Amino acid sequence: MFIRVEVMDEESTSVFVPNMENPEELGIPDDVMEMEQQQIDSDVQVDPSVARRIAYLEGPFQKEVYRPLEFRTSEEAHKGTIGKVDGNTLYIELEEEGTVAVEMHQIKEIFWRGKPFAEE
Repeated sequence: MFIRVEVMDEESTSVFVPNMENPEELGIPDDVMEMEQQQIDSDVQVDPSVARRIAYLEGPFQKEVYRPLEFRTSEEAHKGTIGKVDGNTLYIELEEEGTVAVEMHQIKEIFWRGKPFAEE
């Protein structure tokens, strides 16, 4: 038994790369864009040493004892206490007023009393 199947030759070799600056123009739903952003965020690696120190320092006793802390990124330093940790985002309650959110992968070092905070 033979089945005849027609095959069309595709001659186009162009590659289309959509401009992702305006995803709504492409008709991409917001929830798909959120999932894409979460996947990008999860691909970023957090320094395990920094993650362990933050996990230790976010305890209620440690928040009171180790204050203020200084969180240094490549661009700036934030002095205060750990407010909360939400995924890979660290919320720092500043000594002056306010709270700042810093992505944990951006933190290069944590200082206490002017010296790098050693892992326990």
